[in-house]
Amino acid sequence: MPLHAVKIIFGVPIVTVLEEDAQEEDDPQEPPRARRRTANGRAAKPRKIKKAAFSVWINSCDRLTIRDQVFRPLERVPNDEINLWPGFAWNEVDLESSRAFSTPDYDLRAFLEYVWNVIASQSMKTFDYIVDWFAFIMAHPDRQTLTAPILVGPEGVGKTLIGQVFGQYLGKAYCNVVGPTTVLERFNQILMGKTMIHLDEIDHLSIEETSRLKGMVTGLEKTIEYKGIDVFKVEIPSNIFITSNNVTRQILYVGPNARRWAFMKCTDYPRILTKEYFISAYDWLEIEIPSKRGCKCFLSWLQRTRVPRVREARTTQNPRTAMLVAQKLATMPIEHLYFHECIRLGCVRRNYSVLEMSDPNNYRIAWSPNDGLEIDMNLFHDLFVLWCEHKKCKPSPIMAFNQLIKDVLGDQMVIAANALRATSVLRFPPLEICKKRFEEFYHFSTSDLVDSESLNWSHLPAQIAL
Repeated sequence: MPLHAVKIIFGVPIVTVLEEDAQEEDDPQEPPRARRRTANGRAAKPRKIKKAAFSVWINSCDRLTIRDQVFRPLERVPNDEINLWPGFAWNEVDLESSRAFSTPDYDLRAFLEYVWNVIASQSMKTFDYIVDWFAFIMAHPDRQTLTAPILVGPEGVGKTLIGQVFGQYLGKAYCNVVGPTTVLERFNQILMGKTMIHLDEIDHLSIEETSRLKGMVTGLEKTIEYKGIDVFKVEIPSNIFITSNNVTRQILYVGPNARRWAFMKCTDYPRILTKEYFISAYDWLEIEIPSKRGCKCFLSWLQRTRVPRVREARTTQNPRTAMLVAQKLATMPIEHLYFHECIRLGCVRRNYSVLEMSDPNNYRIAWSPNDGLEIDMNLFHDLFVLWCEHKKCKPSPIMAFNQLIKDVLGDQMVIAANALRATSVLRFPPLEICKKRFEEFYHFSTSDLVDSESLNWSHLPAQIAL
């Protein structure tokens, strides 16, 4: 369809077209009618006529019709499809020379030390995970990482810095929102075209919100709702990145089988915020710098060292950090916490007085390495109630207590009836078998947990706390 100049006449957009074009646009399926003839029989030049702009557009055979909306960063889409991928802010990260990484103003080591100390807490597994997580998005902007990093730490420690740096590279494909409402509730049009979403200031998510957020992390298809427009679905690889200042209680519901959340406790260790190299690193990566040279150096380093090795790998193996274990402890049933302490200590404690410390053999029922443990069911529950009183937690009923232990041990635990005493005896397998079944049920090793005496029991859910 040829381009025409539009004029507004009495409030109506009018375009000037040739009579010949107007005839074809009236009915594109019919052949064009014969042109006007002059007196000598020659074809006259087409006259210019005025028509409504909307009439010209709606009758044109070249009118663009949108068939679908797609998200394809690495492909060319047909003319009848809209590609939601906005493109990177930089078409290509300049691979700086090695000298750029050693100059005083652009020393990359300062920023990597910040990631190593603050974000990863000097853990190599955590450091590799968080760096590879960002590198994976650079290598595969059309795929999902299938896990969500959750950075937890006090205010001012610099949790959002690494996300802001990477957001400079993604450009419009990155967004930072405060709270989960914009993403999880209605009118979530902000998800359109976003391959990385930073959820900031997350204090606590309910079980329902956690489930919906997990669906976004693992599912490619998203349901989008605009105001005044019908709900529709589109495939967008939304990679979730969460930061929170909540260091005293449960952030989201982490069940025994949770494998999509990578908790990282950000610490000011060793008081890195007071050191000059952190200040210089922050100034170096400051997003207000017009050249963005610091960001480009960091992303160039990612392209050189990390992107090649994550092209065929998925970052689905989140590190089992102490923060992840603490979140699982917050959702673990109270009787499972007690059972865990028993198998961790290798015994069942009879009381928690100072007498036990002086003569532990008389106040503990030890686990036999080969024969396991045999104990009266009622006695085991009574000791559990005593333990709950010591921890100032509300004990669960004996039926629920026994059922949850069966859920962990399954067929490995034998309940033998004692007709003389009208009670039952619990026969547990050897200690190593109990530990293995417990680790398989909760997907973390009992050696990952700290001593239960040092746990903050205010983390426990309100329904089981006194």
